[in-house]
Amino acid sequence: MPYKVEKQRKMPTTNVVNGDKPHSETLRHVLSYPTVREGLNLVQSNVFGQKALEISNAVYQGISDNVFPIVAGPYKYVRPYVQAVDQVGDQALLKIDEKLPIVTKPPGEIFQEIQKTALAPARIVRSLAEYLFSSYNSEVEKAGGNPVHAHAKGAVVTGLNIGIAAATQTRDYITSAKEEIRNKAQNAMA
Repeated sequence: MPYKVEKQRKMPTTNVVNGDKPHSETLRHVLSYPTVREGLNLVQSNVFGQKALEISNAVYQGISDNVFPIVAGPYKYVRPYVQAVDQVGDQALLKIDEKLPIVTKPPGEIFQEIQKTALAPARIVRSLAEYLFSSYNSEVEKAGGNPVHAHAKGAVVTGLNIGIAAATQTRDYITSAKEEIRNKAQNAMA
């Protein structure tokens, strides 16, 4: 026995519960992030993304047409709680914006920042190696004479120079940290 195919009816573009249109401050806040906007634009500009959005929208509309009338009555009782959760979500996103300002930057800037941070150890190691080899080579050239003695003297003097440089850097760091703590303590006392 063949199935009867019902005529497709046009689905509404927005669902209404008790005369209210859907509204969410948390969703609005998430959609305000440049990375989310760019991601949505990318999905919407892609043929497969457009098809996926059409299908998911049709499924949502089909389900919501059947579910919203059923929950319209009880929704008035949970509406204040839903709004409170929405406000908490928006406040949490505002805190995230304060603590992690990178989330409000465009994706290109975020990528550059991550790349700069991720490559920092490699840059430090490279500059340290350049300093080490240039110091060693200059000490070997200064020593001259017997190659064994020149290389030994170059290694010892280079080690001493690196130790002195490390001690100086440590002293400078400790001094600046100590001054920063002193300033914070004075500001807290004032």
